[in-house]
Amino acid sequence: MAALTFGFDAPLPKQLYWDASFLVHATYPAARYHRECSVFLEWLSNAEGTLSYVSTLALDEMVFALLQLKVGEEHPERGFWDVYRENPQAIQPYLVH
Repeated sequence: MAALTFGFDAPLPKQLYWDASFLVHATYPAARYHRECSVFLEWLSNAEGTLSYVSTLALDEMVFALLQLKVGEEHPERGFWDVYRENPQAIQPYLVH
């Protein structure tokens, strides 16, 4: 079954699946659509009659994307994989212990 896409101002469906890109934009202040996604997330938190779903895969994808973004902030001249291959411990400051 194909996923349906809704605009932020559309009436909420009874069931809603959060994908990784929504989660990244909602939680990363420098993200292109942060404002829109964080406002929508606030709207969802107050909504009644809508059940939200998120998969563990979407959470894994979100964490990896956020790691890439944070490492990119610290090392803008290099890519994530170059930094990680040289020093796998470079991601440690961004992990919750």
